[in-house]
Amino acid sequence: MPDIAASSGPEAYFHEQLVTNGEDVQTEFGSAILTLGMNPRDLQQDTPEHAYQTTMRKVEEVTDEALKRDLMRALFGPTQAR
Repeated sequence: MPDIAASSGPEAYFHEQLVTNGEDVQTEFGSAILTLGMNPRDLQQDTPEHAYQTTMRKVEEVTDEALKRDLMRALFGPTQAR
């Protein structure tokens, strides 16, 4: 597994949030993972890049634009919300 501390960019941010808040549904991040029907433990077992890509694909499938925007912000940070 790569050294996440040395990584930067959206995958590193996502992975840090996944490890810290992924299983806590009281957080925006954990709630968003639950909303998508994803298992944070499964994502944590994956590489940071693949977990990020898998989650991004799942968010892109959301048809409600307001929900999609909220999920993007919660999961990928304010710079990803469009």
